[in-house]
Amino acid sequence: MQKMSDADLMRLVMQKHRPALEELYDRYIKLVYSFALKSTIDEQQARELSRRYLSACGPQKKGYDGEQRAVC
Repeated sequence: MQKMSDADLMRLVMQKHRPALEELYDRYIKLVYSFALKSTIDEQQARELSRRYLSACGPQKKGYDGEQRAVC
């Protein structure tokens, strides 16, 4: 799964494929946490914001458009 594109992984996530979601989480948690920590300067708050952000980026009923490149 490590060589799959984000778009391919999101297609699997939309089908409730948990390993695909875990791969995306692993790819982006450090980046999201880094931004959150710089914004809050509080480790606990940064962890919570990172978790909430990545949870909000999960599958939506409308689906995922990899060409849109939108941030959640």
